[in-house]
Parts: sequence; C-alpha cells; structure tokens
Amino acid sequence: MYIETSSPRKPNDTAWLLSPQYPAAPNGKCLNFWYHMSGSHIGRMNVYIKDGLTIGTKVWSETGDQGNFWLHARAPIKINNKFQVRCLIHDVEFFYDIHYAQDAMCYWFFN
Repeated sequence: MYIETSSPRKPNDTAWLLSPQYPAAPNGKCLNFWYHMSGSHIGRMNVYIKDGLTIGTKVWSETGDQGNFWLHARAPIKINNKFQVRCLIHDVEFFYDIHYAQDAMCYWFFN
C-alpha cells in the first residue's frame, strides 16, 4: 500500500493501515517495511501490534524529516495471540509492503 501526502492532503491528515491477521509469534518475529519521510512538513508514523479492540502496543515510531530516500525499518513482534499490524500515519509517504518474516527475528531485540 502507498499513501501520498502531497496535495490535496492537508496538514494533520491521518491515515490508518491495518494488515491481515497473522498467527501468534510467541518466540518472536521481525516485521520489515519501507518508509519515506522527507521535508519540513513531515509528521510522524507509529506502528502498533494489535491483538484485540484497542489501538495496540507501539513497536516502532519515527518523527520528522529523515532525508529524501526510502528507508528500511524493522520492528520486533513477540505476542502470544493472533495479531494485526496497525500503522498510524501523519504526513508521511509510506510504502506498505509488509514482509512478516516467519523464520527470521530482529536479533538485536530478542537476543
């Protein structure tokens, strides 16, 4: 998925992206995704792991200008229930092509 933040978007516009449901990850998995945050108008992006009716647990966040290029990000997922990935986006171009790594962990988080 892709969200464009130039006109006709307005400051403080918000978008939510919600993934399909994934199986539990009690031993830990790694969520991989790409994002682009460039310019003085850039807001924030938060990534949550949602396993019920609430917004979920924040596992990744970025704010402000990060340069005029696409960046790769990883977020740890360690959860005993089925879950969804939920992204809250304020004024950020975002390419949502989740590669939920079934056999790979974010080693710097879990080891």
